Amino acid sequence: MRDATEARYRTLAAQALAANDYEQAKLCYARIIDGAGSTNPQDQLQWAFILAQGGDQISAAAVIDRLAPDHGRGLAEAHRFKALQMARQLGELAEKNVSGESKDAFLLQFKHHIDRSGNANPIEISDLSAAYYASAGRPDEALKYFVESARAAPDRWLRAAAIAKAQGNHQAYAEALTEAESYHRALLQKTPHDHQARIALATVLIESKRLADASQLLAEGLKLSDRAELRRAASDLVLLRMQQFAAPWGEDFGEFSRLLARALELDPVNPAAYQVLLEVYHRAAAAEQRAALRARLERQIAQGQSIAFAHFALGTMLWSEGDHDAALWHNEQAFALNPDLLDVANNLAWLISETDPPDLDRAYQLIERVVQQRPDHVNYRDTKGVILMKMQRQEEALVEFETILPQLSGAARKQVHERLASIYDALNKPSLAAIHREEAERL
Repeated sequence: MRDATEARYRTLAAQALAANDYEQAKLCYARIIDGAGSTNPQDQLQWAFILAQGGDQISAAAVIDRLAPDHGRGLAEAHRFKALQMARQLGELAEKNVSGESKDAFLLQFKHHIDRSGNANPIEISDLSAAYYASAGRPDEALKYFVESARAAPDRWLRAAAIAKAQGNHQAYAEALTEAESYHRALLQKTPHDHQARIALATVLIESKRLADASQLLAEGLKLSDRAELRRAASDLVLLRMQQFAAPWGEDFGEFSRLLARALELDPVNPAAYQVLLEVYHRAAAAEQRAALRARLERQIAQGQSIAFAHFALGTMLWSEGDHDAALWHNEQAFALNPDLLDVANNLAWLISETDPPDLDRAYQLIERVVQQRPDHVNYRDTKGVILMKMQRQEEALVEFETILPQLSGAARKQVHERLASIYDALNKPSLAAIHREEAERL
């Protein structure tokens, strides 16, 4: 009778879980665990999962700890669960620079749970083992396990090649590339419209220094299907080919600008192409070359190709030329067309704060929205700090500059030291102001 009752509750719980009704599932399993007093480990594990999905992480962790103790045997599935959890925590350890005994103890427990997980999934066990050996400072062992997972899942060969390349293991790199090429070429022969396989094969060809073959492969793909992913890959490949020019702003400028136009034609919203365009513009020695690059963007606007990006790039170019009004106009146009472009909003906030008279309230509203979306971006925080200084909100500006200071070097760090000196003067902190001036002079 008891077995039939428990089976009934398990069925009801499964139905509740299928409907994402975690409260009902929890109620059913509470009858099994508390009411019937089930000691079945599988019931206990399911109970832990239901508690976790219902938001009671502390109780769920306590159940899992009983099922998979850090020292000793337990339920294999619970050990697997803890191993997967600990694998996700490795990134946090790296970010916090945890080392020494604390890290060693963590890795020892991690290995304990991996070994007792009874994992029948070769990819998962390889991933867990690779994560362990990578964190333990044994990259060769980590690569060995990742290669094992690639043998089980051939779509991983390209990633295995990247790992081998990063480790400087040339033999493993070459072998992984060969396997990746065979796998993706077979996929593409079977389904020529598989754009992901085509891009992956192009990546293999690029890694193997066969740029012409990669270019032809992507061009054939674009004839079959005009997909944005293929256009981005083809555009990026053109940018890669452009790296052969040691001084594109010199005698090779004509060919370089032709390739740049091709990269933008393939993908008018490729930010990497605009970055190259702006770098070349800033380094171009001849006014004719800069005029040709501006004309390219003006033609792009006239042809209706990625107009917001083109206005933004023109605004940046004209800003560097000292033409504030024209730069402001183009950035206003770019922002009106696409207010979600954060670089555009950042530049516009800066330009508005530099007008005479400045509209500091609007500038602050713009940059505050940008920083809320990307609080880790140094340039955006710098713009916000400058605007706050102009608004005489010195203590708030202080927070912005002191947040980004550790990430800066060279001229950018010197400039922030100078701004901090000015802020500390305004806050009547002369000793701190003097130290920042000393640091600025030293740089």
